Amino acid sequence: MASADIAVEMVSDLDPANLRQCWLRLPLGATVADALLASGFVDPPGASSEGDAPPLQIGCWGKRCALDAVLRDRDRVELYRPLLLLPMEARRQRLQRDGLKKQSRKGSR
Repeated sequence: MASADIAVEMVSDLDPANLRQCWLRLPLGATVADALLASGFVDPPGASSEGDAPPLQIGCWGKRCALDAVLRDRDRVELYRPLLLLPMEARRQRLQRDGLKKQSRKGSR
């Protein structure tokens, strides 16, 4: 790899049944948007006919980042699918559906 290139890992879980991962070589100074287009994980802006598609959730090493964030060598760019439910609401629904699974012991706390 030339010194003017960086290696970036792209990971996508946009399709729940298929985790996608690839390594890219990008020029020094490349942004998250450059990596997104080079990966081919999503259509370029304007290419999709879905006008109501939710905005992409993008992060670098588990922290949200903007499309214009400059990448460093060995960064990991992650695409997240949107949440269907807030985690607290999902727990509440599981509790209503399944009830308590554990029996609490008297005097344990």
